[in-house]
Parts: sequence; structure tokens; C-alpha cells
Amino acid sequence: MASGATEGWLAATAGAKAPLATGAATGLLGAGARRDAVAWFLMGFGLSWSFQLHLSWPLLVPFIGVTFVLTDSTRSWRQPAWLLTGLAVPALLLIPTVMKYGVSEAFAPMFNNSGLNGENFNEPLTIIARFLSLGAYEVPRFLTDAGKDRLPYVLARPWLIPFSAIFAIVGVVQPLVTLYGVFVRQAPPMLRWLVGLTLLEICMIFVLATRPPTTRNFYILFPVAALAAIQGSLFLLDSPRRRKIAAAVVTTAAAYQALLMISFLHDRSLYLNRDRIVTAIEFRETAILGNRRSFAR
Repeated sequence: MASGATEGWLAATAGAKAPLATGAATGLLGAGARRDAVAWFLMGFGLSWSFQLHLSWPLLVPFIGVTFVLTDSTRSWRQPAWLLTGLAVPALLLIPTVMKYGVSEAFAPMFNNSGLNGENFNEPLTIIARFLSLGAYEVPRFLTDAGKDRLPYVLARPWLIPFSAIFAIVGVVQPLVTLYGVFVRQAPPMLRWLVGLTLLEICMIFVLATRPPTTRNFYILFPVAALAAIQGSLFLLDSPRRRKIAAAVVTTAAAYQALLMISFLHDRSLYLNRDRIVTAIEFRETAILGNRRSFAR
């Protein structure tokens, strides 16, 4: 639903004479009043839904604020009404929680993770790299969770070595290509503003959060990174030969993913620990699978 929220933002701001927003919005949601209604509804729905799933939901709030600013001259009462409607639909699921624990408990996780964090002042370059990697083929994340286990895992499976080496390089080059395509080449101005302000927002938010800027903590903004990667790489596809090369890379990547799935089937499948999963379900005990934060409900 984060995707719905950011796609909704693109569509809602299309009226601000932004070529990128207009093109994306028309393709995704159609045109005219229907586009506006769906766009504002998706923004509200995406925010309310994400609020219940992950602590990164505040990252979506500025998108709604910017939408109000950019549509000030064209907005009527209908757009905010659709926004509130979208907010209300998932919010209905919060009623049992609010009735049992109170309204304050709904915001407790956010407050428990808020506070000035001076260490994150030193993380802008890390945040930029991790954000851009969301739109890249990041091989390490496809292997194992623990960094120390990744190289041994690949070396123990010789058939993965050539693919892993090639796509590890691709994963490093892709973010650099995105940066070049967005900020150096003639990318649409709206895209440059979108990416630049999104990066600034992430940096500012994490100065006020006790959590480190790990990728999962702002994965909710993946659609922005994906849009930047796609639009920023278009200059590489300006000839039939380059498009054939790109198609070959994508096809090879799909084959690599298939090999990884076959490998994981024998050592990382959920069904290898099926008895443990069944026991956790039978006893309704989440601690069998892992630990939750003390303030989680």
C-alpha cells in the first residue's frame, strides 16, 4: 500500500503541470476526475494501512502535505473528501485495538522510537546508497541474512558463482547510473525534486528517530527509488542494440533467481521447520518463532 500512496501522490500532483507526474498518473489511474478521486483515495488508504503495519508510516505524511501545496489552485472539497475516505477504510480495523487499549496505544510504537539521534547526523551517504539500492539488483540480500555467511554460501555452490559475480557488479553500478541519469542527464525536473526531497526527508526523519537508517526502516519509499531507477536508466535504452543487451541482462537475472530458489528449496525453505511453525500456531505462541518488542500489541 506504500506503492498506492506514492502512486496516488504522482496522480494528485499531475495538475501542477509536472510532466513526470502527469504521465505516470494518466498511465496508472486514467485521466480527469476519476484519476483525482482514485489518487487521493490511495494516498489516504496507503497512509492508514501502513500506520498499522510498520513504523515507517510517518515518511508518507510529507507527500500528502506537498500534494496540498501543489494542488492549491485546482483543489476543491472533493479531493480532501476522497483522502479522508481512504484514511477511514483501513482505520476501521483499528476500532477493536482502540477500544481495548485506548487511542494513545496506537501511537505508542512511534513515540517509543522517537528522540534526537546524533549518530544519524553522520549517515547521509549511507542513506543515499541504501535508498538507491532499493531500485538496484542487490545480490547480497538475495543470499543470506548474515553477511558473514554469504560468500561461503556461494562458494559452496559453484553454479551460482558466475551469476553472483556478474550481478554483484550490476548491483553496484545501477545506483551510480540512477544518480547520473536523474541529476546529470536531462531527467524531468519533477523527478529530480522528488528524489532529492525524498532523500532529505529520510535524513531528517532519522535524526529524530532512535532507530538506525537500515533499509527496512524506509523500504516504504521503494516506489520512489524504483521510479528513479527506471527513469534514470532510460538513456541506456536509446538504441536497438542497447535494448537487446538490457533484455539479455533481465533474462539472465531471472535465470539466476530461479537457481537461487532451487538452492533455497533444500536449505532455507519454510517447510524445513514446518513442525516449529505448526507448534507456534497450535499454542498461539509467537515466542517460538522469534521475539517481539516489549511494547508491541
